[in-house]
Amino acid sequence: MPLPAHPRRLINPVLAMYQLSTRTLHRTFHRTLPVLRSVVFSILVVGVVVSGCTKPASDSDAQPDNSAQDATAMPSKAWFVSPSDGDAVPSTFEIEMAVEGMAVEPAGEIRENSGHFHVIIDAPYVSAGEVVPTDDNHKHFGTGVSVAELTLSPGTHTLRLQFANGAHIAYDPAEFGQTISVTVE
Repeated sequence: MPLPAHPRRLINPVLAMYQLSTRTLHRTFHRTLPVLRSVVFSILVVGVVVSGCTKPASDSDAQPDNSAQDATAMPSKAWFVSPSDGDAVPSTFEIEMAVEGMAVEPAGEIRENSGHFHVIIDAPYVSAGEVVPTDDNHKHFGTGVSVAELTLSPGTHTLRLQFANGAHIAYDPAEFGQTISVTVE
């Protein structure tokens, strides 16, 4: 096979193709860049508009950090049968507690849809998923009882009923809790 008289003629078509493809790519990129920018901008605008369409939380809609300080605002599946909110009671009085949709069992073993009662005296609820502490403000009824006696000092006290599983891990007090006030005479 004879060599061409001018090797440059062989290279020129390759160079011409490379230059053409580079120019085309460059033009295409610069043509599509504004379109790409406007698409991204449109997506951002739509996201802002959609997020702005949701109802802003007002003070009355705000939920406290500890899963609702006052669980009486919503119907609860755990409640005090007695005493009632606002009752006057002696220093030692009987409380009766009830729960719907859960089995009342002694503490120790974690079973689905079961647990036991805790009465929190003059303290906030324990957040759902947290362990209910053992102290003077947190009375555990881990034997699985629904009726018990409380002894309190004279004055007005806030009682919060909270249901927890066998390991004392609190259920959501907004669903499984109730707050009442009693006056000890």
